[in-house]
Amino acid sequence: MVANLEIKSVARFMRSYDPADQDTDFIPSKSDCKRTYDKLNEVIWGGRLPPAKFSVRQLRGCWGSFVGDRKKNKHVINMCKRYPNAQLFVGTLAHEMIHYWQWLHSETDREVNHGKTFWQWKKKFAQHNLPLQERGGENMNWYASRNFDLLSIYQKTI
Repeated sequence: MVANLEIKSVARFMRSYDPADQDTDFIPSKSDCKRTYDKLNEVIWGGRLPPAKFSVRQLRGCWGSFVGDRKKNKHVINMCKRYPNAQLFVGTLAHEMIHYWQWLHSETDREVNHGKTFWQWKKKFAQHNLPLQERGGENMNWYASRNFDLLSIYQKTI
């Protein structure tokens, strides 16, 4: 019975993430961020990342960002309020989750970057057909031209 509830919730969740709907803007809510974060956390990090705080707002020059303040022990994952498609949203959130992981596992903020600890996730992302790029906007065609199968990411959590 529980498995059926999970399947139904994944199916409901996936309706708004139709990969065939490449030309439709995706407007995420904080709830979308949390649910997608939880799914990616389970699939990529085995559920080991603690809950994250989210902000959905207009961003300039990027699709997302991670900001951490060690002195106050606070963080936020900022997500853009509009994406050209759901795939870019998911890829951006996964990218920012790496920065969150770096922040949790490093001693200084200088280690939260696109260096070695960022790229160590490339193979794990590839196993789930997730793109890993420094800047998502530089190669947006990746999301439209590759077989970016969101359903396979969510089915692995069932």
